[in-house]
This record gives sequence, structure tokens and C-alpha cells, in this order.
Amino acid sequence: MDNPPSPPRNFTLSVLPWVVAAGALVLYLATLASWVTLPALGLTAQVVGWDWWNPKIGRPLYHLLTLPVKAFPAGAQLFALNAFAALCSALTLALLARSVALLPQDRTRDQRARLRDETSLLAIPANWLPPLLAVLAAGLQLSFWEHATAATGEALDLLLFAAAIWCLLEFRQGRDDKWLARFALVGGLGFANNWAMVGFAPFLLAALVWVKGFEFFNLRFLGRLAAWGGAGLLLYLYNPLAASPELGFGFGDWLNAEFGAQKNNLLFSPKGRVLLLSFATLLPLALIGIRWSSGFGDVSAAGSFVSNLLFRLMHALFLAGCVFMTLDQAFSPRALGEGRAMLLFYYLGALVIGYCAGYFLLVCGAKEEKAWQKPGPLGKALNFACVGIVCLGLVVLPGWLVKQNLPSLRAQNGPAVRGFAAQLAKSLPGQGALALSEQPTHLLLVAAHFHGQASPHILLDARMLQLTRYHRQLAKRHAGRWPDPGATPDTQVIPPIAIASFLGMQTRSNHVVLLHPPVPAMYLENLWPEPRGATSELRLYDTNQIVPPMLSPASRKVMLSWEPTNSLVLPNPESNEARISASPDIQALRIGYSAIANWHGVNLQRAENPPKEAASLFSLALLLNPSNLVAVLNRDFNESLRTGKPITNNLNEVAQELLGPGQTWGTVLAKHGPPDEPNFCFTLGQLFRQSGLPRQAIIQFTRVTELAPTNHVAHLALADTFIALGVPDRAKAALDAARAKPELRAGLVASEAAVLRLDALVLSQKGKTAEAEQAFVDALKKFPADLPLMDSLTEIYLLSGRFTNALAVTEAQLKVAPTSPRALVNKGGILITLKQFEAALVPLDKLIELQPNHSGAHLNRAMALMNLNRLDDAAKSYRKVLELEPAKHNGHFGLGEIAWQRKQTGDAKKHYEAGLKLAPSDAPETKIAQQRLKELGGEK
Repeated sequence: MDNPPSPPRNFTLSVLPWVVAAGALVLYLATLASWVTLPALGLTAQVVGWDWWNPKIGRPLYHLLTLPVKAFPAGAQLFALNAFAALCSALTLALLARSVALLPQDRTRDQRARLRDETSLLAIPANWLPPLLAVLAAGLQLSFWEHATAATGEALDLLLFAAAIWCLLEFRQGRDDKWLARFALVGGLGFANNWAMVGFAPFLLAALVWVKGFEFFNLRFLGRLAAWGGAGLLLYLYNPLAASPELGFGFGDWLNAEFGAQKNNLLFSPKGRVLLLSFATLLPLALIGIRWSSGFGDVSAAGSFVSNLLFRLMHALFLAGCVFMTLDQAFSPRALGEGRAMLLFYYLGALVIGYCAGYFLLVCGAKEEKAWQKPGPLGKALNFACVGIVCLGLVVLPGWLVKQNLPSLRAQNGPAVRGFAAQLAKSLPGQGALALSEQPTHLLLVAAHFHGQASPHILLDARMLQLTRYHRQLAKRHAGRWPDPGATPDTQVIPPIAIASFLGMQTRSNHVVLLHPPVPAMYLENLWPEPRGATSELRLYDTNQIVPPMLSPASRKVMLSWEPTNSLVLPNPESNEARISASPDIQALRIGYSAIANWHGVNLQRAENPPKEAASLFSLALLLNPSNLVAVLNRDFNESLRTGKPITNNLNEVAQELLGPGQTWGTVLAKHGPPDEPNFCFTLGQLFRQSGLPRQAIIQFTRVTELAPTNHVAHLALADTFIALGVPDRAKAALDAARAKPELRAGLVASEAAVLRLDALVLSQKGKTAEAEQAFVDALKKFPADLPLMDSLTEIYLLSGRFTNALAVTEAQLKVAPTSPRALVNKGGILITLKQFEAALVPLDKLIELQPNHSGAHLNRAMALMNLNRLDDAAKSYRKVLELEPAKHNGHFGLGEIAWQRKQTGDAKKHYEAGLKLAPSDAPETKIAQQRLKELGGEK
């Protein structure tokens, strides 16, 4: 007697998804983030208004759906946003349950022989098990769980992706075109909201063509599909339309920014890793989509046995691979995603888990009534084992995931981030301060701490202070406390030196606090950081003060008593450390705290002799972040200072590892804190000197002379940087101090040309031009091939307007070094000044041949060609300048001048206006450009 179709199918298709949604919602609400997490900080800040200075780019549907949250009481807004993520994730799991139940189980002959009806759906009493297993595998996976309990926006992205797949499966089952219209609408919304879904567009299109068949190419059908999809894509317009006019850009600019952001995310995603994960998830789904013929393979008994065995092995591999991926081992989206959520791959993996579980329950658990050969005892045992493993997985897999992931989730959603924000906020003076940061995260955390309260502080993004528009917004938000730029055009870029001067003036009447350890910046040329725990107050240097004063007792006490605010941040071998450290927030906080501890250690080490107390801070930095190579270096050098034993670190290897792909000294200092080892300090000093930060270079060179007093090169670099700072008396004192040390005499003799150059520069800066010139001439008689001597003498002649003399020195320099870039560009510039434009092209063309991307050569060449009225060639050179240095005004002004001479009004306006956005207000070209715009009627 045949068994009837299984009644539980209605429960699986209709009731189970709602049960799943309810259970998931309860779970996620119970484990909801207590505050804002670091991955959710940026998006949350834009929704609730903490981040008012950056435009909203991306996730337009999320911004639209969360608009009502702004009307909630401040205390409920964060809960509402996190709860919205929980709701989206619960709905996603409901769709996953229904989608797994809708997957066809008639792909192989083995499956078709065991099906009880013609729907191709799983019709066995346990057909609820595969959807439930898939839901548990996805819903308890750590990345999914994290984003389901915090407002990162990923939950909504995944819901749209899940809805698109669900619509395809519903269409396949019922053949109702309304599901494809919904698919197109959801797809359009998903593409506009999530760049990752754009990456899956070929997969979705292929799936659509597969389920629709040849009817897909019906023009009427394609028209309806395009209309619904286009309606969804209209969401791209939301952010540009909602953008504030205060930000100064038009609708077209913001729309381009939306598309550009998606393009960049797609281009710079780890393509190799994405392909690897696609192979593990999309390939199984593609093979599952094929309905294999009953005659596939050899039709003999042996051939049929082998074919069936291969199919079972294939499904076992698919199931094992996706379960392994869910456990977040080395091969998983979390491990390979470089910080990206990659939830779409976990969702696809859950679909594979659900399908394969159903496959084994069917082919191993259901009898084939018309089988011509019954399985033997071994076959029955294997079938029983397969079914048992699947059923056991329903208990073991979620149990393992909860055990592994819950400690990390609790750490992630716990009070650690809130504690760090409170620590930052409490370090600010109660009467109010200007809180400055190069890292927006710190600003947003302080804003989050004061959410719903009246904050007395003005939060300043240091990167934005160059924009006049930003100052105008600050003046509106802090009327009476922040100066209004007045008539200054919004397009005017404020130079770093002016920002530094402004902040220095602010310290006279306000507290200016830096929210993180200092990193190289122009404002630190006239301000020095006084440590205040996790922050530092910026103080104006006194007159004639070059380096910061000795550490005060108060600052010393603060640093010695400083520690992270939350015990979870400190690694504890007795706790579930491996899982807690998987929390992105805990990882980020440990890195940040490690940099602070290292910075405090350096400050103490520079104030102590011997440096005993600094060692504990370096050890703390390494406890927090064992990969902090700067702290390793500082700890080892601290031990060397205390014991007198030489340091054994391979400094070249350390430098290579620190400065890996995409890293600069700026990013290294921000992530790890400063080094306090003479070789690294000297490298930093050179970097700061080249970057136009002489005072910060002097601090580093001074430290080198303290740690390595026999390093004569550091003494000379110190004197040279004093000259760059314009304090010749300090330079002379540094040279005299070096000469007075017997251990430096041999080195100074070997570097006599450099010493003579510095002596002459001291005379020059003291206004003794004739004596300086003679000193250079005498030095060149002794060292006729010394290029730095020639460079300095050329500079003296140029500054005094003696261009013929400068040309003679440059010619001599080129005889010694015919390919010297500085000499070639100087010669070209001098000949332009002497109005020998044709002759100027010779050295400039030679330099461009040697260095095609030398922007100075292209700029001088363009100027020479302009004066020769060779406007086409000049325009090519100016365009090259613009390509090489898009953030500078010279190329725009040059192209504007050419367009003005040609009476090309539109192009002239465009380039003059673009140049004025970048040019300093006191640049000579600025006045010319402003005058030209007046004549063209385009002044703003």
C-alpha cells in the first residue's frame, strides 16, 4: 500500500517560516547590542545626526526606512535601529526556511524514485528538518548574529537578497509572473542599496533565465521586467535628492558619487577570495539547478551504482564544505573577507546545507518501492548513518555555534565601546573644549556619549578644517562660539599653515583637546600635546620654545594610572579568550588602547633616566596587541637602555613589515604609536623634514642625539632643520655642541662639506649675505663637486635676484651631475625668468625624458610654452600637471588662462573656479583668476 503525501509539508511551507521568524526575533532581541557598535557607528551616526559633515552615500533604502527613527526620543533611537536589524534578520531567516522548503528534490534519478508526488518538493515526515537546519546554521553564525543585533545595515541588504531568491523559487513552483515582477523590483532596490548585490547580478540574471526558459526573451515580458526593475533603481536618486545644499554640491555630483562608491567597492574587493567563496557556494547551487537525466552515465547495474555513489559523494562534499564555512574556520567569508560582512555567501551556504540535508533524508531515509535491487545490510547501515548524521546535526551544529559564538557576541554587544567613549568624554574639560581628531571614529563616539544631552564641546574633524564650507557649518551649529567665514567663498581651500595658526589662537581662550595619540600634522608645528590619559591637550609653544617641555608630575601620574576601562579589553587566559578576541569591537579597542599605552610609554621613557616605569606600559601595549611591532621595538630598546645590552632586533625587517602594502608612517603611528629607537626616530625626522614639519623633525633628531650621542649625522640633521625652521642661533648652537664632543670629531671631518654648508647657511639667515656667499665660494673651492653646496648657493642667488650668477652655478652643477633633477628644473626656471623661453625647454625636456612624472618640469615647460604662444603644447603640459597633482591649483589656472586667451568663456570659468577652490588666498595667481572671473561675469 502506497504511503500518502506527507501532511507536514503544509506546516513546513506555511507555518514553519513564521515560527522561525518569531524565534529568531526573540533571540536577537535578547542578545541585542546595548549601545552602538563600531561597525554600526558610521551608519548610525548619519541616521541620528551625529555625523552632519559627511554626505550620505550608499544604502538609500536604509536611510529612507529609518527616517521615522529621528522622531523617537533620543533614548530609544539606538534601540530602535538595532531592533530594526533584528527584525530584518528574522524575516531573512523566515525567507530562508521557505526557500529551502521550495528547493526541488527531483534532480537525480535516486530522488525521483523516492518522491511521492509530482511537486518535486520534499514529501517526507521530516521535511521540516532541512529548513530548520539551514536556519540554525545561518542564524547562529557569528557574522550573521553580529549584524542581526546591531544597526550596520547589512541585515537589510541580506533581506533584499533573500527576497530575490525567494521570488525566483516561488515562480518556479507556481509559474506566476507576478513573482518575477516582484523579483525585478526587489533586485532594483537591492542594487541601489547594496554594492555587493550588484556583484551577484550575473548569478541572479542566470537564475532568472534558467527558471523562465525561452519565454524570458519575450519582448513584452522583458518590458514589464524592466519597468519593475527600473522602479526599484529609482532609489539611486534618493540620497542625491535628500542631500543638504549646505554641502555645496549638486544633484549630478551626488549621483556620480553614488555610482562611484559602488564601482570602487566592486573594483577594490578581494577578487580572488570572492571567486574562491563563489566556487564553494554558487557552484553547488548551479549543479543543484540541473535536473540530471535518468540515463546519465552508464545504465548498467555497475554504472548506475557508480553514478549514484558519485552523486552522494558530491552532495556530502557540498554539505561538509558549507558547514565548515559556517564554523568560521580558515576558509570562510569571515576569515577571507578582510573585514567585510559577506553575509550573502553565508546565506547561499545555508541554502546548500538545507538542500543537501533534504537530499540525504530522501535518498537515504525513504524507500524506493520499485527498486529492482534492494540495499544490502551494509547499504542499509550507511543509509541509516547518513540520516542519523543529518538529524544529529540539528542538535550538534547549533550547540557548537552557540558555544563558540555567544562569548564573542556578548563582548561585541557589551559595554566596552561605551566605556571607551565615556573615557574620551570624561577627559574633556567640563566647561567645554574644541575636541580635535584625525580619526572620525573618536568624534562620533564622543557625540554618541552625549546623545540626547546638551554637549558643551565642539567636535572638529581635522581633515575637514581646510574647507571653508565646514567652518560655515560649524558657525551655524555653534553660533557665537565659532567664527563665521563671512564673505570667504565656500570653494576656498584653507592652507594647513592657516589652520595651525587658527588652532593656536584658539588655545588662548579655549581648551583644544586631541582625542588620540598625536600623528604628524601641521598644527603640531606650533602646538604640543600634553597627555591627559587617552587624550592630550594641545598647548601653544612659548616664545623661543622649540620642543615640548619636560613631562609634568600631573601628566606623569595620569599616564602611570591609565588603563583600559573595561576588563574584557584586557586579554585573560582564564576566560574564553579565543572567542572574545573574535569580536571586531574588542579587536579594534585593543589596537587603539595598545597605541595609547605605547605612546605613554614613550613619553615616560623620554622623561626617565633610567626608564624603568615605561617598561610596564610597553608590556601592556603588547598584551593588548601582540602584533604591535613598534611596541615590541620599544620594549626591547627599553631593556637595552636599562641593562646596557645592545638591541638584537632586525630593524630592516621590522621596517619592511610595518611599511607593508598600503601602509605609510602616518598609518603606522596612528595604529601602533610612536617608536623611541634612534634609527627609527632618525627616519621619522627625515620624513617630517621632507614633509615641511621642521619642529616635529627637530623633536626626533634631538631624541636621536640623546639616545645615540655618537651619531654625527643626527647632529648635522638637527642643525639643518633648525635652519629650515628659521632659527640660525639654534643651528649654530647645535653645530658648536657637536664640535665640542671629541667622539664626533672624526665624523664631522668626514662630513666637512656638510658642516661648511651649514655654517654658510647660518650666516645667510643672520643677514650676512656677503659673508655667506664667500663661505659658499670658499667651500666649493675645497669641494667643487658637492651638490648640496651648489644647491644652497643657487638658492642664495635666486633669493637675492642674481639670476645670472644662479645660472652659472647651475651650469657647473650639471657638469658634475648632468642628470640632476633639481639642477635641470632650476636651470629651466632661471632661463624662464631671464625670458630665454626657447632655451628653457632644453633642460626641461631632458628632465621629462628622465622623469616623465616630474610635475615641476611639466609646470615650467607649460609656462615657457605659454610665453612662446604655443598654446596647444602648453595646454598638454598643464593637463599633465593636473593629472600628476590634481589637488593643486597650477594646472587649472594655466588651462583657464589659455581658454581666456582663446575667448573660450565656459572653459575659462570652469578652470578658474576649480583653481580657486584649491589655491591659497595669498597666491599671486589667485588675484589674477578672481579678476578674470569678474571680467567673464563669473565671480561667486
